[in-house]
Amino acid sequence: MQDVRKKIHLSTDNIKLLRNDTSVSNFINYLMTTPKFHSLLNQLNHICVNGFFSESIETTFSTSAIQKLEKAFHRFSCEVFSIDRNEHTFAPYVKKVFPWNRKKQSIEDFVQSIVINEKYYKMLETNPLYQEQTSDERYENLIYDFSKASIKYLERNQLAELAKYNVSNLFSEIVQDYVDITVNNFKNREK
Repeated sequence: MQDVRKKIHLSTDNIKLLRNDTSVSNFINYLMTTPKFHSLLNQLNHICVNGFFSESIETTFSTSAIQKLEKAFHRFSCEVFSIDRNEHTFAPYVKKVFPWNRKKQSIEDFVQSIVINEKYYKMLETNPLYQEQTSDERYENLIYDFSKASIKYLERNQLAELAKYNVSNLFSEIVQDYVDITVNNFKNREK
C-alpha cells in the first residue's frame, strides 16, 4: 500500500475510499473491457517506445542542433510528400540549418558545434574513410549522416505527438461512452 500511495500521490484514506467506491470500480471494469482500451494501450506504448529511441539522438546532438533539426523537419514535412520522404530528400533541409562557413570554421569545429557525444568524435577520428576525405567531402557526408540519424527520430516524434492527441481523444470517448451507458441504465431502471 505504501509503494502504491507514493506512486499515485494519494493518501491511504483516499485509496481506501476509492477501493470502496463502486462507481470507481465500475468505471475501471468498463475501461478494461471496452474495445477502445486496447487502442488506448497501443497509443501509450507508441509514446513510450518513442521515448526510448529518442534518447540516442538526444545524447548525440546538442539541444540547439536538435531544435534546428526539428525546424528543418517541420519545413520538410510541409514541402515534401510523405511518400518521397527519406534521408536523401531530407539532407538538403539539414544542410540549410547547418551551413558550414569554411573560411571561419574547421570541419572539426563544425562537428563539435553540433555533436555532444565523445564517442561520435572518436568514431570519426578512427574511421579511415573519413580521414582520407577532404573537408568538403566530410561536410557532405556529415550532413547525410545527420539526416539519416535524425529523420526516424523526427518522424517518431511527429507520430508520438499524434499518439498523445489520440490518447486524449480515446480516453474522452471511453469516458463519454461510460457516461452514456450509465445514464441509459439509470433511465431503464426507472421504467
